[in-house]
Amino acid sequence: MKQFLSVLLGLGIITISACVARRPNFVVILVDDLDEAQDCNGDLAMPATKRLLRDRGVTFTNHFVTTPICCPSRVNLLRGQLSHNTNFTDVLGPHGGYAKFRALGLDREWLPTWLQQAGYNTLYTGKFIVDYTIRNFDPAPSGWTVFDALVHPFTFEYYSPAFSLNGGQPRMYPAQYSTDVVAAKALAMLRSAAADPSGRPFYLQVAPPAPHHSMHYDFNASGAFVSRHWYPPVPAARHWEELSGAALPRPPSFNDPWVIGKPAWLRALDPLTVANITFLEEIYRLRLRCMRAVDEMVEALVNELDSLGLSDSTFILFTSDNGYHEGVHRMGSGKTTAFEEDLRVPMMMAGPGLAAGARVGTTTQHIDIAPTVLTLAGLPRSLPQLDGVPLPLAAVSDGTLQTNYVYGRPDQGPLRNHLVAEFWGEWVEESIHSHPPYANLTWKAVRVLRSDQEEAYKYVLHCSGEFELYDLIRDPYERINLLSPLGYGGASVSRTGSWWSSARFVVSSAVQASYQDGHVNAINNASAAAAISEAAAAARAWARTVWAAVVTSRTRGSVAAANGRRRRSTASQQEVMAVDRLASGDYVKWLLRIRSRLDAMLAVLAVCSGRACSHPFQVLHTDGRVSDLWAAMDEQYDSMYDAIPPFSFSRCLPYQDLENERSMFRGAVVPDCTGEGAALGAPGRELADVGPHAGSRKSDGSSSSTAGDINCGSSTSGSDGDRSGRSTADGATFVMVESQIESAAVPLPAKYRLVTDVYGNSAARDSILLA
Repeated sequence: MKQFLSVLLGLGIITISACVARRPNFVVILVDDLDEAQDCNGDLAMPATKRLLRDRGVTFTNHFVTTPICCPSRVNLLRGQLSHNTNFTDVLGPHGGYAKFRALGLDREWLPTWLQQAGYNTLYTGKFIVDYTIRNFDPAPSGWTVFDALVHPFTFEYYSPAFSLNGGQPRMYPAQYSTDVVAAKALAMLRSAAADPSGRPFYLQVAPPAPHHSMHYDFNASGAFVSRHWYPPVPAARHWEELSGAALPRPPSFNDPWVIGKPAWLRALDPLTVANITFLEEIYRLRLRCMRAVDEMVEALVNELDSLGLSDSTFILFTSDNGYHEGVHRMGSGKTTAFEEDLRVPMMMAGPGLAAGARVGTTTQHIDIAPTVLTLAGLPRSLPQLDGVPLPLAAVSDGTLQTNYVYGRPDQGPLRNHLVAEFWGEWVEESIHSHPPYANLTWKAVRVLRSDQEEAYKYVLHCSGEFELYDLIRDPYERINLLSPLGYGGASVSRTGSWWSSARFVVSSAVQASYQDGHVNAINNASAAAAISEAAAAARAWARTVWAAVVTSRTRGSVAAANGRRRRSTASQQEVMAVDRLASGDYVKWLLRIRSRLDAMLAVLAVCSGRACSHPFQVLHTDGRVSDLWAAMDEQYDSMYDAIPPFSFSRCLPYQDLENERSMFRGAVVPDCTGEGAALGAPGRELADVGPHAGSRKSDGSSSSTAGDINCGSSTSGSDGDRSGRSTADGATFVMVESQIESAAVPLPAKYRLVTDVYGNSAARDSILLA
């Protein structure tokens, strides 16, 4: 991309001074561990944010992360790529961490470098990734005009944060609240960008660590690790007494007695006790209180943009690096699962041309943010490299959105309404420590939403061979695994042969049992649930779907007539059951059919890159006649889909290994017929010799890059000099206006300069808890 931009500059096609005046600014606010599903970002905690961004802008009601853990997700956002394409899959090394980030060269080609090369000032403050520490802060990641980031082990010290400015010596802010420090730095960056005499546009990313849990590390005088303390999040002192009456939401899946059909590790969890629930209630209130300071920060940033006269030229985005669950499915608190609570995150966007109070219900993802920013900035997009697509902003334009932004217009074709999610590693309970960790959580999932939002399904394949299928419209809390009658607990079930016979028998029995009085309500009762057939629950869930209506007209009419007579008390229970036995075969056919289609989608998406990620059916149906799941469900395609080998894991590994993850579609390419991506290179492919899959083929659990493989610097390598100014892409110096908060900063105590092991002996556990 750098070469391409240089050519344009050299030819005079674009110039820095000419293009910056027309290009918008961006402020991206990225918080840590904020859910959408359980309303930690609701009106109670964030009234100003909702007033200034939701009511003045657009809310994305189906926005998701694709890897529900912080550091991979943050890289996904800035690279516009899925984790299986970055191969950055964990928090710490060897499969994550700053050393691997640098070794893979992930900051050579990403959003800040693309924008900076096009004449933008790029600014960052707050949490970057966990493994940016007091040992490896220099050099800072490339592409940023100013990079002022939290350094570990002070990242989650709410009242003693430490930052490194542009790779300089870290400084602590004792007795200063972390979110307030981030806010002060962000405001100073805004003022500095506005005062830049060159008039360059800017991209500012603001990343407070709230409402993540708090963590404190102890080191002795010689810098040796002593202990680590893990606490609930810490609100600002001014907010400690607020929201004391707030109650943790308790959806039907809360401490669910109905765990049949769930993976074995989850079924083995003990139900939450009264004491557990009381503790989760308090954690919930602490999270809300932490968000009060974030809400004040958002309001201050919006007001500052107004006062600087930049509101009409600045897009503001608010989101989180991953979701968060509390109490659902018997789990305490945390992330990393494929449940909606962990994948769905808040997403709001306000800016010029966007209709106030608009809502977007189509599926959007973090990997869409980089393509969106590039498109709004007027830069060409490299779709062969970017896995995401621009957000459909044209659908919510107030009529003044820039005309070159076409995504979301009806004439651009159907919007993408699917996603692939993925995770490698361990599940660890963050609050209820009586729950044992589970080592083999590695999974892949596909989620699909119909364009009219009347149907939605999620299909999850675990490395253990267990699988889940949920009807998200009729079972939004993911309680009933529609595949549970077909067995679970070790190996994927074949879609052919004896499976058909056994499934037909089980489903036939289930349909009959589903007419037992009070069946649907009974699964909410713990004592009754044990006596109810799991197969009946699955069949009953299916019976409520529109797919159940896609049966032969004879059966459909017979069922309707029999049920109608039953309601009028003119038909017997036996008659209804007899007709349903006829329908049970249609259920089996539907179940086989939808699973074969979802298996094929997962086989494409689990290994996709570029346009194949947004157009999987162009890989499966090269003639272009099928573009979504619902068209693919036509029975004429049964033999084709039955012949496609499903995606599979050979075994459970806590990292990506290409040989362990089998798909016939690896390397599949969907041509870019628009010509939009032809001008730019494919940075991910340029790095093929060192990444993005460097080390991913090792089967012994090692990687080609570990925390000790390269020297990312140490606390003695940073300069104590003034790093407040940094060169921009054209060689000019960007001058920072210093915030008043800097008067509170002090050098790190001497013992921290002696630290050699930031994490002690608990790095593996930290890799989840720190996420």
